[in-house]
Amino acid sequence: MSRYTSDEGIVLKTSEFGEIDRIVTLFTRKRGKFQAIAKGARKVGNRFGASLDFFSFSEFLFYTASGMPLIVQGKIQKLFRGLLRTPLQWMAGEYLLCVLDRVFPFERREEELLDEVLVLWEMFLRHEEAILPLLVRFRLDVARALGVFPELRECVRCRRKVTGTPCFFSIASGGVVCDSCGREAQRLFPLALRELEVLQALVDTPVGYGVKLPQGDRKAFEILDVLVAQYLSYQGERKIPDFSSFLGRELSW
Repeated sequence: MSRYTSDEGIVLKTSEFGEIDRIVTLFTRKRGKFQAIAKGARKVGNRFGASLDFFSFSEFLFYTASGMPLIVQGKIQKLFRGLLRTPLQWMAGEYLLCVLDRVFPFERREEELLDEVLVLWEMFLRHEEAILPLLVRFRLDVARALGVFPELRECVRCRRKVTGTPCFFSIASGGVVCDSCGREAQRLFPLALRELEVLQALVDTPVGYGVKLPQGDRKAFEILDVLVAQYLSYQGERKIPDFSSFLGRELSW
C-alpha cells in the first residue's frame, strides 16, 4: 500500500512547529478535519507557495509513515483573494474556518460542508450585504452535519406547531418552545415571530450562486447570529463567538 495519498481542501489554521515548519489544520474532501506537518513552510520561497494560505482551495500530496502526515506539495485549485478587499469579507471568510475548526470533530468526512464553504466565499464576494444571513445559515448546516439540527416548527415540549404567537428557543432542548410551554420552562431565548419566520425561511433556502435570501431587518439577523452561535457552542461543546463579536477581534486569527 502506497504511503503517498492526495486530497483536496482548505486550510483552517496553522501554527509554528520547530524552527521552519508548520502544523497545518486542514479540512479536506476525503478526511475532513485533520492535522499535517508542512516542513520548511516558514522559509521564504518555500515550495508550498500560496497553497497553504487562507482562502485557497488546493490539492495536496501527503506522505504518511508514522505519526502526523507530511505535506509533500500543494497545488492551488482556486484562490479567493478577493475576500481581502474589505474587512467584512475577510472576517466573514475566516469565520467559516473558525466555526469548522472549533466544533467539527477530527477525521469526519463531510464533503458538502467543504463545497458550501467554497460557494459561500464566492457569494461573499458578490453579495456583501448577504453575509450575516449566510453565516446564520452556515452554522445551521454545521449543526445538521453534526446531527443536532434544531426543531424550528414544532414545540419541543408539547409537539404543537408554533405559529402566530411569540415563542422561545431552548438551547438545551434543541428547538422552539411555544408561548404556553415557555411559562413553565427555564433558560429560554426569547424569539419574536418575525425572527422565527426568518430563521425558517433561511433553512428552506438552498445555498447557491442564485440564492434569494429571505428579507428581514438587520436587527433580526443580529439576534439570530447570537442565537445560533450559542446553540452551536452548546451542542458542539466548544465556545464559538457570534459574528458580531468576531468582527471586534484583530484580523487573521
